[in-house]
Amino acid sequence: MTPSAQKTDSKSFLSGRLTQVDPDGIERELRRLWAQAADGVAAGTHPDVVRACSFNLVLFSGDEDAESKCGEILSEIVSHHPCRSILAIYRPEKPSHLEAWVSAACHLTGAALMKQICCEQITVVSEGQGSSALPSVVAPLLIRDLPVFLWWRANQSHFQIMEKLLCCCRRLIIDSGREPFNLPFLMQAAELTALPRKDVFASDLNWRRLLSWCQSLGNAFDGFPLSLDYLFTVRQVKILHSGQVADRQEISCQSLLLASWMAARLGWQPTSFLRNPDGTATAAFSYQGSTVQIHFAPKADSLPAGSVVSLTCTFLDERHLEVSYQLRQGSEYIVAATDSPDGRAEELEPTALTVSESDLIGQEVEVICRDAVYEATMNMVYRLIDMLSMEK
Repeated sequence: MTPSAQKTDSKSFLSGRLTQVDPDGIERELRRLWAQAADGVAAGTHPDVVRACSFNLVLFSGDEDAESKCGEILSEIVSHHPCRSILAIYRPEKPSHLEAWVSAACHLTGAALMKQICCEQITVVSEGQGSSALPSVVAPLLIRDLPVFLWWRANQSHFQIMEKLLCCCRRLIIDSGREPFNLPFLMQAAELTALPRKDVFASDLNWRRLLSWCQSLGNAFDGFPLSLDYLFTVRQVKILHSGQVADRQEISCQSLLLASWMAARLGWQPTSFLRNPDGTATAAFSYQGSTVQIHFAPKADSLPAGSVVSLTCTFLDERHLEVSYQLRQGSEYIVAATDSPDGRAEELEPTALTVSESDLIGQEVEVICRDAVYEATMNMVYRLIDMLSMEK
């Protein structure tokens, strides 16, 4: 979609064409366009139009291609989850200006495809402005009495802007997978999760990508291939992430999230987190008088950089459990396998590790309440990264 500075009519608006508006007159222009659309329906020149909105979604980005890339993602989201979407773009290093556009994202429905379900999409671009300019335009656009989701699609916090927007939000969504080895950003996310806010809950798309790993690992101890008792005899864990030799000095955010989830759920207490001479890293934990170690290392793989490739547990009796991503006959699986007296035992869990951002956000907006497991995981992430920073 290409922005247009000319005054447009409702037909262009409903087709998804962007209409440039005065940032101070966004609501006024939307009212004009919806009124014109209603007149068109009454005159028989438009199909029936239904405005739909169940929540507010603010997507914050500073990417150079945000207008096109993020606009497309929002269009995909609203086709399944009707909302008022606001694309908030912040580029402080650019020449100073503030611009805004509005459009409608519509799709036809009904038996004869004669009814349009439409949602509003608003784009606000703040370049070369202070931290107050963007929130001052975005905040008044939020529809009252509806949940507000802030999707922080950026690799740094811009805390002053985030703080102003969080005052209006119910949920904060980040994605530590955008820069898969950016532990400082993951640390910032852990700090935000720990803030004493009663009404703002945080989550991470990278955490959601891990849920099938968590489920597969948990299911591995339900009696097949291992019994629950084995969970309490883990002595060593090795997590491999997708990466090259050049990444050996890096620890992936996703592998650290998985390790932190495991440690938090099993009650392991961290005692050290060190980088090894060979470029890998090892975290040590105490548990019921014993030491548990988690090793992190890269492995060349076709999965996106930083993605977990496999997790191997070694138990007190020297038995092993390997949980790994595998592609079998064109289908994705997470496979839990161990050797037993009767031979190799496997349990396959169908998965889809390459889920699109729009689908992940679609899953996120279904959740309004606090995720206590994620928060405990992020608390462990904070403690581990803090140890790693002290080690430097």
